[in-house]
Amino acid sequence: QWYCLDTQSKWGGGNITVEDGEIFGAKGALVYGSNLVMRRVEMHTAGTDAMKVQRNSLIEENWIHHPLGIKPNAHADGEQMRSGGNSSFICNNFDMPANVPDSTGATGKSNACFIMAAEAGDITGNIKMEGNWCNGGNYAFYTSQKYGYTFNKAEIKNTKFGRDYRYGLLSTSNFSPYTCGNVWEDTGDTITKANGGWDQDDDVCS
Repeated sequence: QWYCLDTQSKWGGGNITVEDGEIFGAKGALVYGSNLVMRRVEMHTAGTDAMKVQRNSLIEENWIHHPLGIKPNAHADGEQMRSGGNSSFICNNFDMPANVPDSTGATGKSNACFIMAAEAGDITGNIKMEGNWCNGGNYAFYTSQKYGYTFNKAEIKNTKFGRDYRYGLLSTSNFSPYTCGNVWEDTGDTITKANGGWDQDDDVCS
């Protein structure tokens, strides 16, 4: 099946809670939908992305890891949002190293831990990404708005970053999230442009 869990087109649009389990084996993404609560779920082995969560969702304390993007010519995002809003991603582990072979022997599949791009509709705001561990991607985070759509508000806070990315930690296009309190996982140092990251809005979150 294309998705393991699809609340976007089935089950009346969601209001689903998934806890303490494992999701794997989709031809496409593992999870697609809105109005979701996901806690302590292991996600792996997908044709494309781990999640395409859109709106009104809480994604908390999950483990997302390779192999992802195993379909030919596919890439892997931990979470890909192209429209949506009002969703929180709290204390998740995105273990997606860019240059380390996965269990299939493939490299180069890791595109981003998070890609938040208003390109199929507006992202209406209240996007919270806090307390996550993010390792991998061409860039760990992408944010953008284009095609006349708008991205209202997003926060990247108190996240620990690994160094197994290809190009950098944060890439933005026409939209920049509020950032504070983000650190390197190995040293605990505050992320700055001078040490390989970017200059945050605040070194410490208020």
